[in-house]
Amino acid sequence: MSLTQKYSLPDGSPLYGIRSETPAPVQSVMVPADAAKIPRTAVRLGSRVLAVAIDYRLHQPWSDAPDPRVASLRAAHPKELALAETLVRTELGDPKTWRNKAGEVFDRHREAVKNRRRKSFLTGQLTVLRGLLILALAIVPIGMVAVGAPLLELVAAGLAAVAVAVGCGQLITTHERIPEYPRIRLRWLADLRHDVVDATFVAVLISAGVAVESQVAAAASRGWDSLRFVASKMDEISRGRQI
Repeated sequence: MSLTQKYSLPDGSPLYGIRSETPAPVQSVMVPADAAKIPRTAVRLGSRVLAVAIDYRLHQPWSDAPDPRVASLRAAHPKELALAETLVRTELGDPKTWRNKAGEVFDRHREAVKNRRRKSFLTGQLTVLRGLLILALAIVPIGMVAVGAPLLELVAAGLAAVAVAVGCGQLITTHERIPEYPRIRLRWLADLRHDVVDATFVAVLISAGVAVESQVAAAASRGWDSLRFVASKMDEISRGRQI
């Protein structure tokens, strides 16, 4: 199996959405001629990338407050801004929809990991443990019903069984070593989406021949540049040396 096959998703797209041999934060404005390519790229990113990108963004000084230059640019070109928002909404939807789409990308990678685990001897053992756990939890209430135990005792036994099932289930999942879904706050994801809109907005303006000062365009694009930077770094890590 080639490295390309190993680190690509079943649909042929890159595992983390963006390829770059020498990724680095982009200071100059780099926008495609087709502004729709920006949200189309963003929608290919998985939950892990978005979670790390959110954390990375939170640590950047420029994220402390909105840039007044970008706000002025938005106010000066409402039609182009509306078009950018439409392009982003078409691909990403609202933050909740984007989170769900990113979860689907993450699921494809997670399923590949689960398939490897299923082939291992450890997973076979865990399957047996799950079966024994289900059997044990079923026998107790059935036995209590058979001997005519009081309703209160049946309820207590049921609650205890649920607690044991949850605890043992978490223990089994931990031993199975299946990646868990990253926690993504919608409010913080909305900030990333805002960055995608701003970068798309700049692309729309440039495509329309509107003159945009380089410093203002860079300020509007730096959020998207940071997201691309994180995605490239994570992709670089995923393609790193295999021991």
